[in-house]
Amino acid sequence: MSLDFISDPLDPRLAPFRDLKATNETRWSDTLVAEGDKLAHRLIESGLQVRSLLLTERYVDEFRPLVGPEVSLLVVADALIEQIVGFSFHRGVLAYGSRPPSADLASICSRPGPVLVVVTPEVHNPENLGTILRLSAAFGAAGVALGVGCCDPFSRRVLRVSMGAAFKVPVARCTDLTADLAFLRESDGLQVWATVTVPEASPFDASPRPEKLALLLGCEGHGLSAEWQRFADRRITIPMRPGTDSLNVAIAAGILLYHYSHA
Repeated sequence: MSLDFISDPLDPRLAPFRDLKATNETRWSDTLVAEGDKLAHRLIESGLQVRSLLLTERYVDEFRPLVGPEVSLLVVADALIEQIVGFSFHRGVLAYGSRPPSADLASICSRPGPVLVVVTPEVHNPENLGTILRLSAAFGAAGVALGVGCCDPFSRRVLRVSMGAAFKVPVARCTDLTADLAFLRESDGLQVWATVTVPEASPFDASPRPEKLALLLGCEGHGLSAEWQRFADRRITIPMRPGTDSLNVAIAAGILLYHYSHA
């Protein structure tokens, strides 16, 4: 482990942390940046590779015993860390590490016993995806499957909102989500249920959970497409008072995951 006190904000070792809002250097790459001491701890505990930690001096004694010799500890003054990251930052720690590889959806669904998988073809908002990942971890989902239209599950904002849930819950990034689900429906008996707001859909609490269930969640703007609704084995809904358009996708996910984790 190297312990380096840095006073130059242009030091090349700071590149992964520089101007995070503007550059998003790690987006869709093989690396990630986690903000704050809690997320840094969770990244270290996950067993994923940690490459470097950017610390203010007050965190050195806390993190120095936790990392191996291959990890660089880059120590800067409090005032300098905000200049580096490009926004007001008071958490004192950022961690730069390697992402896990994409999980295999077939392996997630073929495990013995009940399986609950959350499927998001195109959730665009990082706060929504982060909340869905956090809920999936809280209520024991076997994994989360993302379509190509989803935002980056390991972006800085998603990690912050999810509190590192993607370090625990397997995340499968699927290039052909429809084909993958169709194969698992035939090979493993996976049931695909679409969550919708149409009145002819079945109330979610009147629909007994199958042993292997994939919950399809729609995007923020227009829900699930007609193609996904036709693809699904069943359409379910959360009954609401008349005049209510819909629930936020993350709120709906929380209701459904809580219910089906106890069903």
